[in-house]
Amino acid sequence: MCGKSLGFPVEWTGGGLLSTSRDLARWGAALYTGRAMTGDYLAELFSAVPVAPDLPAVTYGAGVAVYSSGPFGPVYGHAGWIPGYVSSLRHYPKYGVTITFQINTDIGIIDSDDDVLRIIEERVVVHGILCRMYSDQRHCNGTFQ
Repeated sequence: MCGKSLGFPVEWTGGGLLSTSRDLARWGAALYTGRAMTGDYLAELFSAVPVAPDLPAVTYGAGVAVYSSGPFGPVYGHAGWIPGYVSSLRHYPKYGVTITFQINTDIGIIDSDDDVLRIIEERVVVHGILCRMYSDQRHCNGTFQ
């Protein structure tokens, strides 16, 4: 895995790293399956509190959103946004699939009334699950972790 420091003051607590979607998926798969660091860190990572009273199925842990229910089971991850860029990392433990995507615009995404990120995530995860289930390397190119 490789990353490069961006040093953008606008992105505040985002970490200032550049990465490819593939490397980000590798990192997410390792992080959410307990292979990223030594020790038993997953309990602390997923120790979460509700984000809002009207969203009991969404909690936030140590830098990770935990969605306890959804069309593909529980989901761990985080999305990011700085002006002009949107990214998302999601791990679906039921299927052992980690997806990421990075978009080099925020026009029509952040300011949309539609849940564009959710729509993109659902389409990408369906593809990832099918790749994992059928080991169809002709269509997957190893892009899903």
